[in-house]
Amino acid sequence: MPRFSEKNLVMSEKEMGEIALAYMRAKIRKHVHLNSNIRREIGESAKQADVALDRASMFVEILLREMLETTFSEPNK
Repeated sequence: MPRFSEKNLVMSEKEMGEIALAYMRAKIRKHVHLNSNIRREIGESAKQADVALDRASMFVEILLREMLETTFSEPNK
């Protein structure tokens, strides 16, 4: 059986949150399909993550608005 060297797996909650947010932003840019099922999908994900639905919905709305603003902003002149 292969042996792996020990790693020091230490990361602050703040850093983990920053990485998670960056990951979610990238995921939304690539994979979000706005359709009639999005609320249900948010609800299912919130339930699985044990997060309040209103907070999960707000989180997704913030990220979607950010994505839309970036997408439709004026190009640099």
